[in-house]
Amino acid sequence: MTRRISVVFMVFLLAAVICLSACGEGSDKKKFIGTWVTTAQTEERITVTFKEDGTLVWTDYIGSSTFVTTGRYDFEKDEKYITIYPDRDPNSKLPFAENEWGFQYTVTADLLTFYKKAYREEPWYTFKRQK
Repeated sequence: MTRRISVVFMVFLLAAVICLSACGEGSDKKKFIGTWVTTAQTEERITVTFKEDGTLVWTDYIGSSTFVTTGRYDFEKDEKYITIYPDRDPNSKLPFAENEWGFQYTVTADLLTFYKKAYREEPWYTFKRQK
């Protein structure tokens, strides 16, 4: 009987750990959901919308030109790292010049920062949530 209780307890404990791990992953993803606009006052302005289904729309406004890219995104929860996989025209140079972009990030309810280099050395983009 004691062995059976131990096995049941271990199964319950394993299920709890898996559930808690899944909850931690979703918390940052939930913070990303919505539309964000860059805060820098430059000629280039970026709006990015992260959707709940893991897709995104990245709009880059440069002067009077507008470049729209769709794609998907994924997280590495332990590293605070997001990878963006654009669906892009292979002849297009904007806004993505590579098959994927990866950023270290910090995110709060109203502010999202992507960092240029690993380990948050230099901000690349800073976004404010659009209300």
